[in-house]
Amino acid sequence: MAWAQSGRAGWAKQGNRGSGGLLLVAHGCAPSLLSPYAWGALELIAAAACAGLAWRLRSDEDDLALTGATALGGLLAALGLAQFFPDTWLAIPLTLVLVALAGWARIARAPMLFALPVLPFLAALLAAALPIMALADLVFGSVAGDRLPYQRLPELGTLFRTLALPIAAALLFLLDSRQFGRARRFTGAAAITLGILLLYALAKHVFAIATLPRFVALGFVERALFTQACLASGWFLLHKGHLRSLGGVLFTLGLCRFAWFDCVVLNPAWVDQQVGGIPLLNAAVLHTALTAAWLWTLPAKPPIRAGAAVLTLVAALAAVRQAAHGSLLTGPIGTAENGGYSAALLAIALFWLWRGIVTTAHDLRIAGLALLTLVTFKVFLIDASALDGVLRILSFLALGVALIGIGWAYGRFVGKPAADAPHFNP
Repeated sequence: MAWAQSGRAGWAKQGNRGSGGLLLVAHGCAPSLLSPYAWGALELIAAAACAGLAWRLRSDEDDLALTGATALGGLLAALGLAQFFPDTWLAIPLTLVLVALAGWARIARAPMLFALPVLPFLAALLAAALPIMALADLVFGSVAGDRLPYQRLPELGTLFRTLALPIAAALLFLLDSRQFGRARRFTGAAAITLGILLLYALAKHVFAIATLPRFVALGFVERALFTQACLASGWFLLHKGHLRSLGGVLFTLGLCRFAWFDCVVLNPAWVDQQVGGIPLLNAAVLHTALTAAWLWTLPAKPPIRAGAAVLTLVAALAAVRQAAHGSLLTGPIGTAENGGYSAALLAIALFWLWRGIVTTAHDLRIAGLALLTLVTFKVFLIDASALDGVLRILSFLALGVALIGIGWAYGRFVGKPAADAPHFNP
């Protein structure tokens, strides 16, 4: 038996060496001997011979001879097909070889074969090195706060011609948990990242924000739409239970976009951007409130609930800011706006406290009480100092009545023993 296996391996090696090895050496050393089409035809014939050899050696167990014949056949096929395409279209032959290797691995089912499709995928990424570098420059510039990243976009035709096909094929075969072997994590990360960047580059052409006035008019709306697309698609995948890892990546990307761009680098409170002139129904409020809503509907884990609570507060503050300033949120804080912040935060604190009592949600009760404490300090230390006479007295009176009512309600419904407390339906 050992002799038979040894003879089989030796026969396979000789076949590989005879059908493809010498041809590769000849093509590499003296490419001018034949035309590209002639070299391509010979290499495709040799690839077919290797494919026939692999078919005879097919097995669902690892076999070096089978793996070698398959790998050499894929290499010959890629080189042969490349002779019939311009250099700018190398993604087509490489994608065809990727699909062929992945399909052959599913037929033969030998574990080592499932790792081979990563080779043409890597070759496609190397062939697209310049467009990938341009995408990296786009990302770095955008993260650094460039208001016009559209000007950094590489030519759309080049991007899709070099990257779309191999990325689409890789994403498709990632649905099979066996494909790409040990390189599966790398392949998945690269394909998902580049796929998202391709969609981003395509979407940037919809608004085509290439000037500062256009950024002021449409920058926030465009950014909000991109972020909500990430959040919505991630939320959908997480709730469906399919591709949960991809859903987590997309949802996290949306949250990071909101936190970095909308709250820090390009916050409309200090960078001029129009959000809409309608109170409540404007981009700033809707964008923030919808982001908070996505989090509220996820499983009730402490970090998620905390993030949802913070975003709810931000949405309320954005509503007050927009009501005070209109479409452009930049400008100083006036007395009425400052009072509006206190009123909005007090309303949220009361709502959370009520919902925490009704639904026996301990975290909501604590959040409501904490926010109420902060509002109380704000009113006494900041708001009252800007008021005079009767207005200051009325503000203290209103806050005192609210605190007395809250204390009574909290003691009435939370402080009683569980047996005596009335029951409420959530």
